[in-house]
Amino acid sequence: MKVLDSIANNSKNIISISIFLMAVMSVLSTNFSKPLFGDEFYYLLKAFEMKYGNWEVFKSDAFGLPVLLYVLMKLLSIDSLLGGMLLSRILTIFFTVLSIIPLWLLSKKMLPKPLYVLPIVFYVFSSVLILHSGSGMTEPIFVFITLSSLLFLSDESTLKHFLAASFLAALSYYIRFNGSFLIATIVFYQLYLSFKGKSKWYYSILIIGVYVACLLPDFYLRYITHGTIFDYGANSKYFIDNYNKVWFKNTESPSLFQFLSESSVYEIYRKFILTGLFKVNSYIFDSLSIVIYVFFSAGLFLLLKFKKFKIFIPIILFFVINIAALCFVFDIYHSHRHIYILLPIIFLVSAYPFHFIYNWKYGKIISFGLIAIIVISNLYNTTSKINSANFSLPKEKQWAVWVSKNTSGNIFMYGGSENIRTVFFVKDITTARNQVYFSKHWNFWLRKPIYTENIADLYKYISGFSPRYLVLLKPDFEFYPMLNELHTDKWKDKFQLIKTFSDDELNVELYKVN
Repeated sequence: MKVLDSIANNSKNIISISIFLMAVMSVLSTNFSKPLFGDEFYYLLKAFEMKYGNWEVFKSDAFGLPVLLYVLMKLLSIDSLLGGMLLSRILTIFFTVLSIIPLWLLSKKMLPKPLYVLPIVFYVFSSVLILHSGSGMTEPIFVFITLSSLLFLSDESTLKHFLAASFLAALSYYIRFNGSFLIATIVFYQLYLSFKGKSKWYYSILIIGVYVACLLPDFYLRYITHGTIFDYGANSKYFIDNYNKVWFKNTESPSLFQFLSESSVYEIYRKFILTGLFKVNSYIFDSLSIVIYVFFSAGLFLLLKFKKFKIFIPIILFFVINIAALCFVFDIYHSHRHIYILLPIIFLVSAYPFHFIYNWKYGKIISFGLIAIIVISNLYNTTSKINSANFSLPKEKQWAVWVSKNTSGNIFMYGGSENIRTVFFVKDITTARNQVYFSKHWNFWLRKPIYTENIADLYKYISGFSPRYLVLLKPDFEFYPMLNELHTDKWKDKFQLIKTFSDDELNVELYKVN
């Protein structure tokens, strides 16, 4: 205990060392030469659109990160796509490191000395957070804002504290739409305190009022762009029967009532429990070392005996609300990214069981041994995954050059093409909204086809554009089996195979649609 006591007595040193270690490991684990692709790429494109005067907002994604990138690109005079990619990675590393500060303050508030050192150790050496730090995605900023908001919630929270937490919850919504879970946590916790006679029930009205007022710019932009406020497009298709249908503009999802009324008991069980709760739990397990997972489970039970358990109520409430919400959507929108916001909460709870272990006969030795196992296993996971994560894209670049010299017009692409899409874009970015992507430099459009269940309907849709090409990757044939008909004689005249790129990493077929 003396070792941890001496460490805990030097708060400034802890913060400084933790920030340094996290920054170094994040930088070393990030391949800055690797192009962005996927969601983070489109956030960057939106930032460029804003720079060129197009403030139409995404329908399916929040626009807080693009706004932040836009402001920084203006201040730093960044005009190139590669410069924007570098900025995007540096920004998310910065917020990953910065999140140490609110986590440290939460630890000091919730855990007895010297246990509040442990969540920082777990966070700094978390392999998934280190590897994700330079991703250019929204999670690092979302984690920082969420932890900062939870800091204002305690048994002694005044109206000012609740309003500050509500303001930060609104900011989190601008980063990710599931920031709404945070305002739900704040309101429920305030109502709990009012039930205990420690707060006024009408504070909830003021809390919601501040939250809504902060979101009025978002509501306005979404309404004038899309004619609706709460329709999130592809990210609203919670009860669609197949993920492969989500990202097509012509597919619709049933409502919750329709799903419940039309589904069997097993289908409901499968969606909310098997591929909901159980899958969420498995993703949490995958994101942690087994020691932390066990200690988190134990911590939930042991906290019932903790005299200050009420201090943990806000973060436990936030955890439960997130898990409950994820159970509804995880069958379709399952990603480890959705779990990352819960990791700091898990680290806080996981630290408490060490309080009991220290009182055992060999408790100090066991505790330091367990901490060493956590640190070493996470470092091993980090180093072993860096090489697999940092790959170059030589074939994609070669493919893009070939396309730029030999095609023009409309190129239709299914999913799984993000690596190729990235290198299509150069400095002259025109638009990235909805289904159309255009590069003036290469004189072609990238379009996503509508969802069809047969080649005839696909051909009918594509025929409305001219000239026209179809790009297919190997996974496309697996996700959409009807595409295999293109390999038969029936469609060889309509879909003329003009180029293939094939190796162990990439299989691409380019068709000219006659």
